[in-house]
Amino acid sequence: MSEKILEGLRDAVLEEAKASLPHLTAHLDAAKTHYTEIAANLKTLTEIYPFTLPPDFEKPVPEDETQQQAITALGNAREAEEAGLESLKAILDELP
Repeated sequence: MSEKILEGLRDAVLEEAKASLPHLTAHLDAAKTHYTEIAANLKTLTEIYPFTLPPDFEKPVPEDETQQQAITALGNAREAEEAGLESLKAILDELP
């Protein structure tokens, strides 16, 4: 699926959830923000190190600025995921 189709689907699901559960709008918006950040950072990672078929596990990863950018993107994705999970836990805590 294309990125635009997935974004549209995500937004439609979130809008429906907000309409059904208006008291959770802030938590749903926070989760969307965090998961959008995860996607952006993982996209950066795949642009730096594109996945190939078959994977080339023998190819060394160069130790340069690009490697540091990848490490930063992965770390940012991990932090955003932790925050996103907290948003999801907050949603669960407020469900009946």
